[in-house]
Amino acid sequence: MPLKILFLFGAILWHGKASKYVKVNFTQINSYFSFVNNWDYPEGVYMNRFGQVSCDGFCDMSDYKDSMGRIYADSLQSFYEQIDTTHLYHNLQLDGWAYEFSETNYAKCTKTTDGKIKCWTMCNVGMHSSLNITISSDTCTAHVDYYPVSNIGVQQFKEITTGSITIDKNLLQKDTLKAEFDFVFKNHLNTDKPLWWKGKMLLPIEANLKESSW
Repeated sequence: MPLKILFLFGAILWHGKASKYVKVNFTQINSYFSFVNNWDYPEGVYMNRFGQVSCDGFCDMSDYKDSMGRIYADSLQSFYEQIDTTHLYHNLQLDGWAYEFSETNYAKCTKTTDGKIKCWTMCNVGMHSSLNITISSDTCTAHVDYYPVSNIGVQQFKEITTGSITIDKNLLQKDTLKAEFDFVFKNHLNTDKPLWWKGKMLLPIEANLKESSW
């Protein structure tokens, strides 16, 4: 199993007005979300230059490798018994700008006991901002959580300046979220540079899922 990333967060700070409600456009989305055919290994697992699936950084497996990073032939079986080589298929296609923003291809989605749908994009070692969307009936709210590497504390951007979201109604009734979204947020750290998130997601809506960006 891959090692979990542990972060110690301070109190969340938020600024500005509460999020505006954005009207949800329920329709049938006919476009093909081809990104769901792409996959990655778990973070830290990769294909090395010798054509071997390897792992660095998040795992201490140096005893299984030579000085060039090649896994010893007689150690391959033992090596692969200790690392996760699952193919993780993408469920998110994302573009935008936020603090410490890089590529992320994964989101989580859950339904609360009162019927709300909550979705959040996953962070990783290079992505320290997360988009959070809450859908309630025919409206939604959204905000960005930023987990800085500096000591300024966790920041939350809640004021939407413009926003839209389209959801496939038929798939939603089958507990699957297929959505296209476009949000712009006021930036209280630099009012001249708003945060923006635009993308697509296609993923199951899970029940009783603990909300976390990591």
